[in-house]
Amino acid sequence: MINYISILAGLVPCKGTIEDPCTLLKLFELIKNIMNWLMWYGGIFAALFIAGGGIMMLISRGNPGQISKAKMWITYAVIGLLIVFCAWLIINTIMIVLDYQESIFGKWGIIGDEIIK
Repeated sequence: MINYISILAGLVPCKGTIEDPCTLLKLFELIKNIMNWLMWYGGIFAALFIAGGGIMMLISRGNPGQISKAKMWITYAVIGLLIVFCAWLIINTIMIVLDYQESIFGKWGIIGDEIIK
């Protein structure tokens, strides 16, 4: 059984206590963490499904049903990867419009003069 808590550990940057309150800066850090997580695991799953579809196509031996199934795997993997990338692009654009980012490739953690650790 997969321990999902250990996989998702570190996404939430605050504990909600007096010592570590959840602020607006922590919300943006949470958004950044979720998007990084989605990009990382989305890429891994897409690569696995593309490789699986390619292997399925190779071992289909000309069976049209297996070839169409393999093409469907590859198509859905690419569509999923495009959805994840478009989600990142939308969030990135919102962060730029809100002026919470210096460049298109990162630094959401730098907001004004405060640096999120």
